[in-house]
Amino acid sequence: MDQLTKEDVMELISSDSRPKISLYMPTEKSAGNAVNKMKIRIKNLLSTTRKKLKEDWDFSEIEMDDLLSPLVSLTNDRDFWLRQSDGLAIYLTPENFQYYRLPLNFYEQVSVCNFFDLKQAIPEIYENREFYLLALSRNNTRLFYLTENSITEVELDKLPGSFAEILEKDTSGRTLQHHSSSRGGGSAVFHGQETVEGDKKEDILQYFRLVDDAVSEYLKGKGIPLLLMCAEEIYPIYERANTYQHLHADFVKGSPGKLEPQQIFAASQKVIAPLTKSDRHKAIARLKELTGTEKAESDLETLVTEAYFGKIQTLIFEKGVEKYGSYNVDKNQVVFSDNDNPQEDYELFNYTLLKTISQGGEAFLVPQEEMPAEAGKINAIYRY
Repeated sequence: MDQLTKEDVMELISSDSRPKISLYMPTEKSAGNAVNKMKIRIKNLLSTTRKKLKEDWDFSEIEMDDLLSPLVSLTNDRDFWLRQSDGLAIYLTPENFQYYRLPLNFYEQVSVCNFFDLKQAIPEIYENREFYLLALSRNNTRLFYLTENSITEVELDKLPGSFAEILEKDTSGRTLQHHSSSRGGGSAVFHGQETVEGDKKEDILQYFRLVDDAVSEYLKGKGIPLLLMCAEEIYPIYERANTYQHLHADFVKGSPGKLEPQQIFAASQKVIAPLTKSDRHKAIARLKELTGTEKAESDLETLVTEAYFGKIQTLIFEKGVEKYGSYNVDKNQVVFSDNDNPQEDYELFNYTLLKTISQGGEAFLVPQEEMPAEAGKINAIYRY
C-alpha cells in the first residue's frame, strides 16, 4: 500500500505550481463490479474538476486536456483500480502528479485552489493507521496488513508456514542446527492448542528466527508497527528472536491457527483501536486541560495569523469544516468571503493547517462526537 509521509506533505506544501488540484474518493479492495463503480466515481470527480478549471481559472479545453491527461490515463488503468486501499488521494499541478492509496475513509472532494487541501489526509501523518500482524501458530503462521477498517494477507515466499514443516526437513531430530544456537537454550513447551511435547526451546527459538528473517526483511524501512497474535506462552520466545525495531509490546492473545482473516481482524481490535486513537486522544485531553487559558485558542481568524507566525504546536479541527477567505500578510488581516474568486480566496481551515505543519506543528482531524463541548470547530494549543 502507498504511504503519505511528512516529507511528501512538505513537498506538496512547498510547490509553487498553480492551480493545485486535490481529489479524494472512497475506494474498495474487491474486484469485479467495484472497479466499474470506482471508475465512474473518478470520472465524475474529473468532470467537476474540468468545470472548476473552466469557470474559475479560465482554462481552455486544450489546456484542461493537457493538465488532466495523467488523471485520464489513471482512470482507464484497470490494474490500478484492482489494487486499492480504503481511500484514494490525488494531488495534481501543471508540473507534478501524485496519488496515494491510503487506509482512510475519505468523502468525495474536489479542490482547485492555490493550495493543496490536505485536511482529509492528516490522520495518515499523525496517527497510527497501518499495522502488520503476525499470526504465529505452530501449524499456520501468516502475516497480515491491517488498517483501521480492513485486513489483507501478505504472501511471503520465505515465511515458514509451520513448525512441523521445518521439523520434517531434519529426520535426525536436531532441527535447525545450521542456525546459531548461541542466542538461547533451555527447554520449554507450547501449551493448550500450541503444545509441542518434547520440543526444546532452542529449536522453537530457531524456528522463530526463520520467521523473523522473512518478516523483518519484508518490513525493513517501513516503520509500521508489528503486532503478534499468539498463545501467551509464545510471545516472550518470539520477542527474543525478533529483530524488527517496531514490534509492539501489546499482542493479541489467542491461537490464530484455524481462524479466518476476519476473525483475526475482529480479535485484533482490542489492541489496535487504542493505538490508532492514542495520539489524538492525548491531544484532545490536553486541549480540555488548557481551554480557557492563554495556551489555547479556538477563533479561526486569530488562528490564521498565529499559524502564519508559527505559534501553534497542536491543531485540532473537525472533519468536513470549511470557511473561505484570504489573509493579507502586510496588514495582518483576515478577510472572509463566499469563495467567489477562487484564484484569490482559499479554504482558511486548510490554510491554518498548512502553516502549522510547515513550521513543525502537528494536527489532528477529530470526529464531531469526540470534540470537547467547550471547543470550537478548530482549536490550537500554543507553543508558548
